Amino acid sequence: MRVKPKRIVKMTILGEITPETLRQFVHGTAPDGEDGFLKNDKPGVRIEITLSSPGGDIDVGMAIYELIRTAAAKVAIVGYGIVGSIAVLIFMAAKERILSAGTRLFLHPGTIMSDIPENIFTMRAKSQELMILHKWYTDQISSRAFTDPAAIADLCDKDTFMDAQEAKRLGIATWILLYTDR
Repeated sequence: MRVKPKRIVKMTILGEITPETLRQFVHGTAPDGEDGFLKNDKPGVRIEITLSSPGGDIDVGMAIYELIRTAAAKVAIVGYGIVGSIAVLIFMAAKERILSAGTRLFLHPGTIMSDIPENIFTMRAKSQELMILHKWYTDQISSRAFTDPAAIADLCDKDTFMDAQEAKRLGIATWILLYTDR
């Protein structure tokens, strides 16, 4: 028997994933923070997140993923437009992962952008860290999708775009929103 949530809270993550995205996600945009994740993460609450993002900051995406994965509330994420790069990981955090029929997902190996001069030692350290992050990213996606990690890693390595139907076939999405004429 399904238990109806006491309250449904709607949130959005739109555009590039940045530190400001994390701040707004955690604390909300309302002065009292009533629309933020932390104020609403309670048993009996259902949080529905609309997600449309090409990706962005790896560390921010990982923080949002961990917040959703450890939530007391039931969380559903609905993807629209593009869900790419680190936004795919955020999408995977929810048990209920829904894509609109026209949504595209983009998987690729992570990249590190830097404004500081690099020497061979910092480049090697960053490369090693990126390999660790890549493995963690692919392991998280494959474990949530119940898909072979090597298959997810291969899709990332090939810079793969996929449609909602392919994402559902791979277990990345649990549902597809179909269009209806009204």
